[in-house]
Amino acid sequence: MISEELITERKTVILNELENLREGIASMEEQRIQMQANKNAMLGAIQQCDYFLGILNVEKSVDKGEKSNG
Repeated sequence: MISEELITERKTVILNELENLREGIASMEEQRIQMQANKNAMLGAIQQCDYFLGILNVEKSVDKGEKSNG
């Protein structure tokens, strides 16, 4: 037979599970935010590399131009 005590105990278990899920979701959200920040940092580093590669290409072009004109 089902009793009020049994239902109350079950409700307590479910509430604890719900709280664990909420904590897990909060933790995952923090991880997502950190991963997004890391992704943005990587994209910035890639942009810097592209910038420096562009500078090197311009310098190479200038050097080639000087050699062919010299």
